Amino acid sequence: MQLAVRAISALVLAMAALLLPACTSIWQDAYRPSPLAAGAAALRYPGEHPVIVREAPWERVESALHELEEQEAASDTHVSEWSVEQRQAATTRLLIALQLHDSPENTVLLGHSSFATTDVVRPEDGTLEAMARRMGADYAIWTSRYLGQGTRVVDRPVPIHRSGWGHFYDREDHVWRHRYYSDFDTAWVPIVVEADRFAFIAFFVRRIGGHEPPTLTDP
Repeated sequence: MQLAVRAISALVLAMAALLLPACTSIWQDAYRPSPLAAGAAALRYPGEHPVIVREAPWERVESALHELEEQEAASDTHVSEWSVEQRQAATTRLLIALQLHDSPENTVLLGHSSFATTDVVRPEDGTLEAMARRMGADYAIWTSRYLGQGTRVVDRPVPIHRSGWGHFYDREDHVWRHRYYSDFDTAWVPIVVEADRFAFIAFFVRRIGGHEPPTLTDP
């Protein structure tokens, strides 16, 4: 009997886990794998693995990203089929833009996240670091730019007062009676508010070989 109960409990927990939505971050939702990483092995670092999370100048990162996208669009060959020399040249330009001095032969550009939002995003809150470990990245290099004012929907508390006459059943006298009631409650109402809007880009880079401290280039 106990074995049957345990089996049913395990089945219920498994079904509940499947029904629950996956918890993802805005970085994960906006992630795009890089075709330059074609053939890279799937890898997941343990929690104690060191990850470099650092900001780079927006102009450098945006320029390098646009240049790579233009190369992809202009090429008659898919990036995953580029020659070793072409892929290393593209990787070199991105490493320079990210202010990393690793050689392209020892690095793999896994992908990047790019989005604009009015939500509060803190790149150094551990989210980027955890995401980098999950994909086997040694670097999470991010940048951001202020885009101006935008809007977003937030919930605001609104006090509600209810009053009036109602009916209630008197269980002692077994009759219906009239009674005046008054109570207070709080409702959460969605409203549109102004908020600062920022654009974010983050690149995830894996180092191949040893994991000694990196050498960074000057801006």
